[in-house]
Order: sequence, then C-alpha cells, then structure tokens
Amino acid sequence: MGLPPNISTLPIGYHGRKSSIVVSGTAIWLPRAQIIFNGTPAERLSQKLDFEVEFAAFIGRGNEMGSPIDVNKSTSQGPFNGKNFCTTISPWIVTLEALEPFRTTPLQFGPRLPYLNQDERESVYDIPVRVSLESGSGIYSVTECNTKHVVFSFAQMLAHHTVGGCPMRPGDLIATGTLSGPNRRELGCLLEATQNGVDPYEMEAQSPGKQNISRTFLEDGDIIKFRAQAQGKNGLKRVGFGACRGKLIASA
Repeated sequence: MGLPPNISTLPIGYHGRKSSIVVSGTAIWLPRAQIIFNGTPAERLSQKLDFEVEFAAFIGRGNEMGSPIDVNKSTSQGPFNGKNFCTTISPWIVTLEALEPFRTTPLQFGPRLPYLNQDERESVYDIPVRVSLESGSGIYSVTECNTKHVVFSFAQMLAHHTVGGCPMRPGDLIATGTLSGPNRRELGCLLEATQNGVDPYEMEAQSPGKQNISRTFLEDGDIIKFRAQAQGKNGLKRVGFGACRGKLIASA
C-alpha cells in the first residue's frame, strides 16, 4: 500500500457529502461493496470494515468561485471531513481561539510550493485522541493518536482545496485523513495496525476480569469510541471535544 509520490507536497483535505455525516451515537450498518472474489467482481457485505481517526474543521466563512483562499488569511474562514460511507462527528464544535494554547509545529518533509508557505510555524495542534472498543461487556484500549501527526495545517489544506477556484461555504467540512504516529500503538486505523489484516492487533482489556482480544477488522456489535481532550499548561484547564461513538450493526 504505497503512498503517492507527492504526499509531502500535496495537502489532501478529505471532503465528501453531508448526507452521511452523522452525530456521535448513530448506529452504523455494515455496508455492501463490490469486491474481487476468486478473481471475479462480486457484491458482498464488507469483510474489512475499519475506523479512521481524523481531525476535522468546519468552514466559518466561504469564498467566491475562482477566488483562492490565501494560506495566511484562512483562519478568518474558520477551519475543516469526509468519507462516502459514513462520517461520525462529535456533537461539540471547538473554536480556533480555544485551541490557541495547544499549537505546535507540523511534521516537516522539505520545501513547499509558494502558495502553501504559511507564516505561522506552529500551525497544527497537539491534542491526544484515545480510541476504545466495546465488545460484549468488555472495554478495550485500541490506540492513542495525536492531531500533531500531520504534514499540513488546516490553512494549507484550505489554500490547496481552493487553489483551483473551488468555492467553500459555511458549514463545509474537511478533514486531515488518518492520524497515525510513529509506532503501532499510535496508528489511526486497523488497516495500518494489522497490515491489511495480515497481523491481528491485540487490544488491552480495560474491564476487570476480561482477557485481551485481537482484531483484524471490526466485527458485528463492535462499538468504537474516540475521545479527544487537550491538556492545558501553566494553569490552563482542559479543552474537550466530547465523545465520538458508533456501533456496528449487521445488515439484514
């Protein structure tokens, strides 16, 4: 599963449709998909349903068609999610002002094109995201990601998204893509953690008397929960995003 050669210069901001964006707690049905089975295309229930930890922002103010948004002025637009099947979001919207104390520098991979040169060096945020899985009566620790594990800021994503003149509108949503850190316990999806199902991933039991479990992908009845909370420094309190929770329901 190779990455595109320009992954370090192209700020892909995932975008989609509002019809399948749902609030935390909404049940998720196992989707049907077209797959290759024994060398032949077939329609079947998904055998590799996964989650992805992403960080997203809503657009506060849009732009006119044909007018790109300057990377150094994009914070006046407000920040930015998308996948076709289903995108679950927390019910809390946190303002950029509240996240100011948690700024940090993004990952660096060499020079960028001029339209992506951002004056603000600390352009991303240091916010841990903890993922847990509930199965039966047990709760299991899956991973701990962080929003700082990104190459591009929301400002750069927005500048790139509009460089061709695409108009943004208030309420539009764009996201980072999978938030994955350098080790296995920091990977933001099972696809990466299991190497596409080859190496089962062990999850530590958080409930007394329960044994650890392993998964390659999600199973019927699994409940995935994300929790993000930024810890303040120098006496500042925490800033929370609320829980982001979805339960997988088997399709009829």
